[in-house]
Amino acid sequence: MLWGGGTMVWKLLFGSACCYLYGSIPFAYLFARWFSGKNLIEYGSGNAGVANAFRAGGLRAGYLTVVAELSKALLPVLISGYYSNRSLTLTLAWVFCSLLGTIYPVFFRFRGGRGRTVAGWATLFLSPLVAIAIGILWLTVSFLFKKPHLSFLIATFAYPFISLLISMKWPFFFFGLGVSALFLISSSKSKNEFERYRVFERLEEWNWGKGRNA
Repeated sequence: MLWGGGTMVWKLLFGSACCYLYGSIPFAYLFARWFSGKNLIEYGSGNAGVANAFRAGGLRAGYLTVVAELSKALLPVLISGYYSNRSLTLTLAWVFCSLLGTIYPVFFRFRGGRGRTVAGWATLFLSPLVAIAIGILWLTVSFLFKKPHLSFLIATFAYPFISLLISMKWPFFFFGLGVSALFLISSSKSKNEFERYRVFERLEEWNWGKGRNA
C-alpha cells in the first residue's frame, strides 16, 4: 500500500496537506472565467462560491462547480476509508482540511467561498441524519423569522451539539466545533451576502406576482 509502514501521524500530516491543497483549488472562479470570461471577485456578491458561479458563469459553470465542491467533500472520505481502515478521526481531519482550503485557499490569496457546500455534502456523506436535522432546523428558523442570517447562525451554533447527539461520537463534536468556528469567523460576510440578495423578499415577491397572474 502507498502508506507502507508509515505512522498515523505521517498519514494525518501528509493527507491533511493534500486535502487542504485540493480544497484550495478555486473551481468556482475557474469555471466562471472559462464560460463567461467574468472575474468572480468583481461580480455579484464577490464570493468565489457556488451561488456566484451560477450568477457569473451561468448554468454550466454553476453545475460544474457543484460537482467540484462535492468532490472536495467526497474524496477525503473515500481516500481515508481506503488507506486508514475507516478511521473516523482521520476522515474528519481530512474533510476539515479540505473545508479550510475552500474558505482560505492558498492558490487564491486566501479569498475563498463560504464552504457551506463542502460542509453540507461532507455531513451528508458521514451522517445523513445530522444533515437532515440541520436542514430542518435551518428551514424552520428561516420561515418562522424570515431572517436567513439568523437561521444560519442558529444552525451553525447547533451543528456540533446535534452531531454529538445523533452520532454519539466525540470526533463528530470536535469536527462540528471546528466547522462552526470557521463559519462564524466569516459570518459578517455571509450576512452581507444574505442581505444583498434578500432571499425571502424575493421569494415573497415571486409568490405575490404568481398569485396576481393566476
